[in-house]
Amino acid sequence: MDKDSGVDYKHTTTQLYIGE
Repeated sequence: MDKDSGVDYKHTTTQLYIGE
């Protein structure tokens, strides 16, 4: 698992959380 991938995944999750 790449470090960037992990950050991108968390960022996407945060976006969805805020969007909700």
